Amino acid sequence: MNKLLGLVFFGIVFGAAAFAFSPRPVPVYPATAVSASRVMLLGVAAADRRVIAVGERGVIVVSDDEGAAGVLRRRPPKPRSPPSISSTPGAASPSATTR
Repeated sequence: MNKLLGLVFFGIVFGAAAFAFSPRPVPVYPATAVSASRVMLLGVAAADRRVIAVGERGVIVVSDDEGAAGVLRRRPPKPRSPPSISSTPGAASPSATTR
């Protein structure tokens, strides 16, 4: 009886472990949106009635009515993969190229 009870318990534990580590579909998350009211502004410049503010992650906010309402002009760039590094001797590195 004890052997049967042990085998049943082993089967339950093995089944639970197999279910816990089984592959599942990746959930689809909504795209992250950057709101102009939710970024930290790092610099502001004014000329006549136009105000231009720059914020973190490359956000640019422009206002044509002395800052009463702003329009998000540039969204942050998408993350890029780092440049590949050549291991060939004598090859120019990305930072050594002229612009």
